[in-house]
Amino acid sequence: MTSQRTYAGLLTRLASSAAAHLPTQRQAGRIPGQVRSVHVNEPIDGVAEACAIVSYGPRCRAIALRLEGMDGRWRCTVLQLL
Repeated sequence: MTSQRTYAGLLTRLASSAAAHLPTQRQAGRIPGQVRSVHVNEPIDGVAEACAIVSYGPRCRAIALRLEGMDGRWRCTVLQLL
C-alpha cells in the first residue's frame, strides 16, 4: 500500500526504465536481488523509516522508505532507490 504520490513516482520510474530496455532484451540468466542488510528506525509512534542494501551479483543498491501506520496497516509514503 502506497500513497498516491509514491505510486505515481514508481509508475514514472517504471515507464522510463521500460523505454530504455525493450522487453525482448531480458537477460535469461539474470541474478535475483539478495537483501544484505536492513535497518529500521522509529522516529515517532506510528512511523518507521527503513533502509536496505540489496545486491545483484557484484553490484549493490540502497533502498530507503518511510512507512506510516494508518488504520492498522502500514502505508509507504516515501520510496527511494539509490
